[in-house]
Amino acid sequence: MADQSQTGRNPSSKPQTGAATHSQPEHGSSLRVAVLVSGRGSNLQAIIDSCATGDLRASVVLVASNRQAAPAVLRAHEAGIKTCVADRTSGSRRKDRQDTFLRALKAADVDLVVLAGYDEVLLPEFVAAYAGRIINTHPSLLPAFSCTMEAVQKALDHGVKITGCTVHLVTADLDAGPILLQRAVELEPDDTVETLHARIRTQENKLLPLAIQAFAENRVLVDGTRARIIPIEGPLGSASTASLLVGPPSHLQHEDGSSARHQKQPTRTPQKRFARRVPSLVSTADSSGLTEV
Repeated sequence: MADQSQTGRNPSSKPQTGAATHSQPEHGSSLRVAVLVSGRGSNLQAIIDSCATGDLRASVVLVASNRQAAPAVLRAHEAGIKTCVADRTSGSRRKDRQDTFLRALKAADVDLVVLAGYDEVLLPEFVAAYAGRIINTHPSLLPAFSCTMEAVQKALDHGVKITGCTVHLVTADLDAGPILLQRAVELEPDDTVETLHARIRTQENKLLPLAIQAFAENRVLVDGTRARIIPIEGPLGSASTASLLVGPPSHLQHEDGSSARHQKQPTRTPQKRFARRVPSLVSTADSSGLTEV
């Protein structure tokens, strides 16, 4: 087990709590993102590239992996990003690995945790430590084909005509967290798992940065058990109009601007009109994994 993480920013730059929410960094700073990976790292690369071009107002400050040989770890090294590796092949316990990651996340002063092809279920204490600040991608239109690493194969086996991907908030219930973004992908008659997954992955690569940007700009609003992302114009902000429904992570903001952290679920009231209305976002995702040790 190798812990290669290093300390992060000055504590004074931590995101404010309350109505400002953990997803909103202080003015002039970028959202500090950690990415958990186990595989090739195509979603990680999409995030890195979006940060490098300035399209995404965030920075990847840590990449954590439970597989030393994962190509995603090499991508992080090539990008000069700090890494933390707790290799599951070493015989370590899942709790020990995730405790190692938690220490690294706290040292790096992480605002948002992104699961991008991470193949282990997060333990409840890990989820609780970053409640409302962990997102995952899954290669299906949840709740269809949830709780499996074989979602693409199952879509083919069932003969569905449309599948897709989902970006959702992570909760203690596997693949059941509030849905942030989804995008549909049509099946072709001659599709294989490889060809279909490649098209889904292309959408994931495009849309995962959109979810991160929504956190960076504090554009995730909740209304009871529903929520939506308020879109903006810009390089990442142009997509077809849609309301995106999600559940109520405690750190996010209610439609009336108040913090959800210390409030009971509000009764549904007509949503306020915003002065600026622009096209909305639709999105994708990839599973957090099912393996338990």
